[in-house]
Amino acid sequence: MAIMVVLVESKIQKPVHFEKWISRESMFTVRHEAVQSNVLFISAPTGYGKTTFLTRWSEELDEHIAWLSVDESDNQALHFFGYIIYTVYSACNLLPKKKLQKKLAKADRNELDAMWSYYKELDRGKEKSVRLIIDDFHHINDPELLEMIQYFVVNLPESLKICFASRHLPPFTLALWQSLLTVTEVRMQQLRITDDDMKSYLKQHPQQQGSVWQEFLQTEGWPAGLQEVLQSQGISHQLRSDRHRQFTMNVLTNDLWSNFSGSAQHFLLVTSILDTMNQQICDALLESKESLIHLKNLEEKGFFIESDSEIDTQYRYHPLFAVALRQNLQKNHSKEFVSALHRKAAGIYFRQGNVVEAITHALKGQAYPLASTWMMHYGEDFIKDKKTASFISWCKEFEKVHIPLAFDLQLLFAFALLAEHQVDEADHVMNQMTAQGNRKEWNAFTERSRSAAYDYFLIKSYITIIRMGGVTEVGQWLQKGFDLHVEKSSKLYVLPLQFNKVEPVLLRTPLGSAKKLGIQQTLLEIQSCQTNKLSIIGYYHGIQAETLYVTGSIKEARQQQVEALLLAHHFQDPGLLIPMYVLSCKLHIANGEMEKAHETIRSALLYTEDGYWKGFLYAFEAFLHLKQDHLEDAEMALSMIQRDYAEGIQQHPFVALVEARLLLRKGQWEEALEKTLCVKFEALEERQVVTYIEATILESSCYARMAYWPEMAQSLQDAMAYSKEYGYTQLFVEEDNMEDMLKEYVKLRKQQIDREWTQVPHFYVERLIQATKERNPVLELLTPREQEVFSLLVLGETNYKIAKNLALTEGSVRIYLTSIYEKLCVNSRKQAMLKAYK
Repeated sequence: MAIMVVLVESKIQKPVHFEKWISRESMFTVRHEAVQSNVLFISAPTGYGKTTFLTRWSEELDEHIAWLSVDESDNQALHFFGYIIYTVYSACNLLPKKKLQKKLAKADRNELDAMWSYYKELDRGKEKSVRLIIDDFHHINDPELLEMIQYFVVNLPESLKICFASRHLPPFTLALWQSLLTVTEVRMQQLRITDDDMKSYLKQHPQQQGSVWQEFLQTEGWPAGLQEVLQSQGISHQLRSDRHRQFTMNVLTNDLWSNFSGSAQHFLLVTSILDTMNQQICDALLESKESLIHLKNLEEKGFFIESDSEIDTQYRYHPLFAVALRQNLQKNHSKEFVSALHRKAAGIYFRQGNVVEAITHALKGQAYPLASTWMMHYGEDFIKDKKTASFISWCKEFEKVHIPLAFDLQLLFAFALLAEHQVDEADHVMNQMTAQGNRKEWNAFTERSRSAAYDYFLIKSYITIIRMGGVTEVGQWLQKGFDLHVEKSSKLYVLPLQFNKVEPVLLRTPLGSAKKLGIQQTLLEIQSCQTNKLSIIGYYHGIQAETLYVTGSIKEARQQQVEALLLAHHFQDPGLLIPMYVLSCKLHIANGEMEKAHETIRSALLYTEDGYWKGFLYAFEAFLHLKQDHLEDAEMALSMIQRDYAEGIQQHPFVALVEARLLLRKGQWEEALEKTLCVKFEALEERQVVTYIEATILESSCYARMAYWPEMAQSLQDAMAYSKEYGYTQLFVEEDNMEDMLKEYVKLRKQQIDREWTQVPHFYVERLIQATKERNPVLELLTPREQEVFSLLVLGETNYKIAKNLALTEGSVRIYLTSIYEKLCVNSRKQAMLKAYK
């Protein structure tokens, strides 16, 4: 018996999206695979752009698009398949719409079968295929209907392809379909806005870079959340945050909450206090054995949850939805209930050995004595394991509620602040400890603790060194501590400290700046011999190595660099590791070992995970390629910095000077000069001597390329006026064509006797000229016989004439040339000749 069905035309209309949105280049592979598929499943929680993706993707297809948006009312088989025929017939224009609606309104199952059979008969001669898209498929939950749909898909006509968009995967037997059809699945992870997508967007909208990137990270690529972020630009940060929270809460309340049973809702609220969770922690917290069922159910239903680890399955909620759940928890339960929940979680985590989470939840549960005890007992380990940010946040929780920390903890607090280079805050903590009101308690503490006074002055010395580079003072305290065997009682003496957080060259740090380079060699030798357990010793070696390098003492620099690198690896300190790898490459270049320099960069990239530090390695890799005239490779290396989007690194002078060199090699002399001058003036303002000299030397190269000889001479004069104070030579030696520029400088200096040149003495200029000659690495790389072959090669002689002149066979000449090309890192006679004339 037929049931009268009223067909709603809007349900078969493809949605229209007018707003501009972020380009999704990362989805190219997904789109390509989807085109080839007979069946496409898209499953992701609400707001992940399933409909948007299908709408835009379908516009690219040369196919008839049959769209159907289903809802709860479509769970009756006759109703559902009536709509299938309605949208397919409409897409192919098989019947006028009014006639089609009238026919389907009274159709029974036999008539629907007949209409579908008719379509399948027509399908055999079709040139254009049909793509049936069923949106919001999660509304279909009738078991009998789902079974019929599964059978329907298995028997699809050849030219009909089908797509399902749902908040979760339907209970189909995908293995059956995959054995008969091409099936593609698209999940939440693929629908996220990626870092690359966002970087491309921000390049086109640079005014939003500062405010959007961090909020994008918080959305974890959730398209709906990110759209809300972009639409909120122009209002205050607080209003924006309130709006985001309200938006997420609305999605949770309106779209998701009612889909879950009372027990599932209780599970969501209680576990929302956890950053990550597994079956064991959830079972213990809820005193239940059903946690895994809930977690799997949430994952299957497309709630904002995902597993973090495949081995020991850890789950977590999307951060925005975790906040919304916690707001719901506080709304539905008392403060004491929530606090007790946190205290319970603290005990569970501690028993499981996760002390960090235990302390975090103890503080949230206001169990301050318990948290203080754990912090005291494990504080040293936290700092060694570089969990200083967590330790600082815990200490600040005590400050918020005006509970004083024990002096032991205050010392660790100050040290943790130093480790994060929060120097003023560390100094404030130290001053508060010995303030007039605390003097009596402090004196009593120093009597009880053998190392307290030493630890206090050591931290004060470290504050000095990070602020101003007072290496002598800190060295004295390290020596005094060693003499007193203070390491046996001090928690701080052997704790590692990263003195460099941002610089790829130690001479740019306060510790190594040129105006404070009074490192006492005796102090360095004493500390190196007596103990290698102190991280600052590595920095002493590193600064010594860089200083020796810039003054031209290559062999001695290598010795110190090796010592520093060993300690950098021991302490896993990127602030020392990256500068020493960069220096190692410079030393290889100075010895003409370009391939070894490349190998060093490759090794360093393997050791480095942080995008910020990797950026400097990519920049130096580009510098190496420029040295070899490989411009495309240099551009590719620099593009890796943009790919990783290491915030702040693209404006760093180290990177900017490499970019200027690339512009110079490409013939964009004025752009190169402009970028170089920016670095130069910034270095002058910041009193960065080495960077100023490097930029000024590069400035002279720009003028030389443009044949502006007086300007070139003035730039060299400025660079030498600074460098002569410190005896720097290698910065000049490593610059291409420096010998020719110095000779031109001398020539102009003789011609323009009315100018003031005396700031740079003649002997220093001559010393630089000799250094550029001595350090020409081309011939030094070759054996005496290879040098003979090479000297004839650069004169343009053929292999036959070279063989005749040197009494060799042409085969031997070819062997020598192969060796020469390899050592000079070139591929042809022409490139080898260019090397000779550089």
